[in-house]
Amino acid sequence: MTTQFKNSLCLLRILALGCAISHSRACWAGGSACVPGASARVCVAWDQGPDPVPNQDFTVSFADASNPAIELRTGANWIISSEQLVNGQPTDEPANIGSLTIDPSSSAEIFSVTIARDGGPGAANVGTITLDAASWAGHSSIAQGSHITGDLTGPLTLKSDANGDGGELTLTIDGDLTSAGVIDVPEIRALTIGSDVHGDVSTNLLTGSFVILGELISSDANIHVGDFADGLAGAELLCLGSYSGEFAGHLVVGGLGLDQAGACDVPGQSVLIIPKLTGDIDLNGQDLGGYLRFWGSGDVSNIGLVLD
Repeated sequence: MTTQFKNSLCLLRILALGCAISHSRACWAGGSACVPGASARVCVAWDQGPDPVPNQDFTVSFADASNPAIELRTGANWIISSEQLVNGQPTDEPANIGSLTIDPSSSAEIFSVTIARDGGPGAANVGTITLDAASWAGHSSIAQGSHITGDLTGPLTLKSDANGDGGELTLTIDGDLTSAGVIDVPEIRALTIGSDVHGDVSTNLLTGSFVILGELISSDANIHVGDFADGLAGAELLCLGSYSGEFAGHLVVGGLGLDQAGACDVPGQSVLIIPKLTGDIDLNGQDLGGYLRFWGSGDVSNIGLVLD
């Protein structure tokens, strides 16, 4: 296996992507590196000055040639991607990532990861995303601009620290959330699942949007939203399933801060919309400030006052 460091043109493209994603920096003055396998290459970029060093700042394993395993060791703002190779040449098509994990080099390392390439999707199918580690006091996030074209086929875990920093998820999944694709994160800022949901989703706090566009949320799916953020002027949007779809899963919602009615295609409005309901919804005695819309034979329990 050889490590390839990108030429200046490719590096400029990655730096431009960093500028587009990061709203807190004028531009990243960082480095990058690519590690090719037989059918895919993994590229990483970060906001540190020098190029990241393989087997020191990160590792890539091609034990499964089609599903590379990526491990980040040095805390940073990272951009990672996996690209298909044909005859050793990049194809500009996303490839799979088998696993994305961390092994922090110190207990205070902080990891913010964007899964993207040149402003577009950074991978096809993705397996395990575990940005957590034992005896580690830092925090981790999946950052704005993260996008995969395939399915999430394994668990996704993030961590906030003792001060409540980190733990934010921003991700677009074009494909399915499979039964093994369990998402458990402290905060959802923006999560879009483009197809069916068979796995669980759990978050303590929704501060942006959680949208499922697929036809089916299966009976295997358990969805838990602990609370909605306060003071966001109706920014929260929880829309589960397409209008012609079926919600057969189980939804438990904590604080419903829904102050406006609206529809799934109306941005900037808070609303809880369910398609055909054959599963169940538990509102935990919370008041409903907007509205809950659904049809079907499912069950809605423990609803408080409908205020609008």
